[in-house]
Amino acid sequence: MRITDIEEHPITLEFNDWHAEALMHFHGSSGLQRSIFIAHTDTGLEGLGEGRATPEMVEQYIGTDPFDWIDDPVSLALGKAMYDLMGKHLGIPAHKLFGRRVRDWVPMGSWTVSQPPAAMAEEVRRFSAMGYTWMKYHTTPFQNVLEQTAAMQEVAPSYFKVHYDFNGGRTNDDILSLIREVAEFPIAGMGEDVMN
Repeated sequence: MRITDIEEHPITLEFNDWHAEALMHFHGSSGLQRSIFIAHTDTGLEGLGEGRATPEMVEQYIGTDPFDWIDDPVSLALGKAMYDLMGKHLGIPAHKLFGRRVRDWVPMGSWTVSQPPAAMAEEVRRFSAMGYTWMKYHTTPFQNVLEQTAAMQEVAPSYFKVHYDFNGGRTNDDILSLIREVAEFPIAGMGEDVMN
């Protein structure tokens, strides 16, 4: 099986009005851009991936076997398409190629960026009213995570959780200390990129 072509379908996601300014400040218009990739093969199988990849990245996959891309270091978006193809080719769920199934459902969460505590509380209010049960955001050293968490905790329904992404300019010691303090709040759900 060989990759014969990879189609890219760019999509633009619009930010909600109430937080568009904050999101644009951190990510600019590029934060809105994603692509759906469809990898075609000489066997007729198609694999789907989502994310970002440059044309130079895409070119590396053409003519190769999807199995050449196990533990793909080039592109997360295209790697998803390769695993989709491998699973389809073998007639198994793609997760069996890298581990056991953890759940048979997909959690849906909302997403924002680090903002002053009152704005973070407003994000929780709005997202929980929309039916979300999780919210992810990238912490920054420019805002006090504990003050943000306290403000979010005040307005959060009991089932609502926050996913903290700690990849913004902190030391490992700082992150570990922060995790210990944040863990005291019921709203604290999980951490990502906890070690730099």
